[in-house]
Amino acid sequence: MVTERFLKVMTPVGAGPVVPTPADLALLDRLMNVGDPDSDAVVGDLFAHGQVERVNELLHDWKVNGQPLPDGLPDKVVSFLTAGLVVPAWADRAAVSRAQRFEREHAIEEGITAALHTTIGRVRMPMEMSAIDRAVDLNDAELFAGKAAQLLVGFYQAEPFGPSSNLLVDLLKTRMMHSAVRHLLQADHWDQGRWGTPINQITFLQNWTMFTNAAYDTLPKFGTTMTPQEQADHLHLWRVYGAMLGMPLDILPTTVADSLHIAAVLKQHLSEDSAKADAQSQQAIDAVAKIVSGPAAPAARPFVTAFVRYVIGDEEADHIHLARDPFLDSSVKVAVPAAFTTINTVGASGLPRGGFNDILFTLVQRWLEREHGDVDLPMNTRLIPAPSTGHPATPAPART
Repeated sequence: MVTERFLKVMTPVGAGPVVPTPADLALLDRLMNVGDPDSDAVVGDLFAHGQVERVNELLHDWKVNGQPLPDGLPDKVVSFLTAGLVVPAWADRAAVSRAQRFEREHAIEEGITAALHTTIGRVRMPMEMSAIDRAVDLNDAELFAGKAAQLLVGFYQAEPFGPSSNLLVDLLKTRMMHSAVRHLLQADHWDQGRWGTPINQITFLQNWTMFTNAAYDTLPKFGTTMTPQEQADHLHLWRVYGAMLGMPLDILPTTVADSLHIAAVLKQHLSEDSAKADAQSQQAIDAVAKIVSGPAAPAARPFVTAFVRYVIGDEEADHIHLARDPFLDSSVKVAVPAAFTTINTVGASGLPRGGFNDILFTLVQRWLEREHGDVDLPMNTRLIPAPSTGHPATPAPART
C-alpha cells in the first residue's frame, strides 16, 4: 500500500518534511489501482478482437481536431473519440481564454520547463518508470523527449481547442497509447501488488503537477512573475487538460497551494535515487542537447547541463548527480532571466512573441520529422522483455 510506503521514506536532505494528510494517504491508496477506465475499456476490447493494428493504421493520418474521424473505426472507438473532442461543460471559457493567451506569450519558458521536469523529473519515480521501461518508444529518451515536445506544441498553439490544432487528437491518442501499455503489462507478469495498475492515476497526478506547477515554480527564473489571477486561470486551464486526459475531476487540485502540496508529497515520498535514474537522466540530457544543437551536441552538453540544473533546481539536480560548473552555473543564473526579460519586453528580432514561438516550434517539429520520420502516438502492440524474468515480448508487427 502507498500508506505503508509513506511511513518508510526519509525526508530529502535540505528539505523540510512534507506531512501527508490522512486525505492525501487515502487518495493515493485509491489511485494506485486506477487507470483510465473509459479508454481502458475501449482498448481492451480492441485487443480482445484483434483490432489494434487496424485501428492504429486508420488513426495514423488523423492529425487535427477538426478533421473527420476515419471511416471504418469500431463504434466504441468512434464514441470514445467523439466524446473526447468536446471541452468539458464546466470549463470557464473566459478563464481558459486568458490562460491560453498567457501560455502562448510564455510558451517557450513554460514549454522548456515542462519538458525538462517531465523528461528528467520522471526518472526518479519508479512507479512510473517500471512501466515506461517496458514500453517500446516510451523508454527511448530522445524519442520520448520528441513526443513530449510534440504534445507541448499543441498546448501552446494559438487556439488549442480549435479545428486546426492537434492538441485534442494527441490527448486522445496518448490515452489510448497508455491503455495499450497497461493491457500488455497486466498480461505479462506485472507486479500489481508492488506498483498498482501500470501508468495509474498517481502517475498522471505526478505528471500533471509537473506541468502545472512548472509555471509557479520556475517562471520566475525566466524573469516572469504571475499575478494571482494568472495563477488561478492557469490552474483552471490545466484542470481542463487533466480531465481531457482521463483524470477524475475530484483528484485535480482546486488551489495553487493544494497543487504545490500534493506535488511535494508525491516527490518526497514516491521518488527514489538510483544509479539507473542517474543514467536515464544523462540520456535525457543527451537527447535535449541533440535537439537543441544537433551535431554540436557534445560541445553544447556542459551548457545544457548548467541550464537544466538552473531550471530543475540544485536539490533535484544533485539527486541525479548532474555535474556542477561554478562558472557556467553562475552565468546561466544571470543570462537566462536577462535574455527572457528582453524577449518578453521588446520581442525577439522584432517579431511578436507568438511569431517567435511559432518559429521555434516549427524547428522542433522539423527536427522530429528529420530524426524520426512521422512521429505518431500509436497504441503499443508489444513490450520490451522484462530483464528480471526474461519473458519473451509479444511478437512485434511490421511498422508502417
